[in-house]
Amino acid sequence: MGQGLSLFQRARASIRGIKPKEDRRLLGISMVVLSLICFTGIDSSAKWLILDGMDVSQAVFLRYGVHLVILLVLFLPLLGKELFATKRLGQEMTRGFMLFISTVFNFVAVGYLPLTVTSAIFFSLPLVLCALSVPLLGEH
Repeated sequence: MGQGLSLFQRARASIRGIKPKEDRRLLGISMVVLSLICFTGIDSSAKWLILDGMDVSQAVFLRYGVHLVILLVLFLPLLGKELFATKRLGQEMTRGFMLFISTVFNFVAVGYLPLTVTSAIFFSLPLVLCALSVPLLGEH
């Protein structure tokens, strides 16, 4: 393999006989279901912690602190310094900031609303994404 290829590109190039992404819908559906289960766990844990007296800022710090540890344990041994390399620092910082702010708002909301209500509101997100995908991304 070439020296300039990333770890993911090398892994992808070495795998033969795997169906295209479009033919693996069941895998995609499974990943979405698993992500929803994980988000449910995150929101439930946040609600328990906040109702038990933990400050929202501490709950947010705990969420991202655990994420950082998991990321470093899993990927730092594989990628080394390449883990921190980026070609689009501004876009990544903007995305990270937006994710951070949405987490803060979500954790505040679960302190005031039942999880069923916050989940119902969360599931309206596909409608918002569809509405914004045309003007922002040019998708149809």
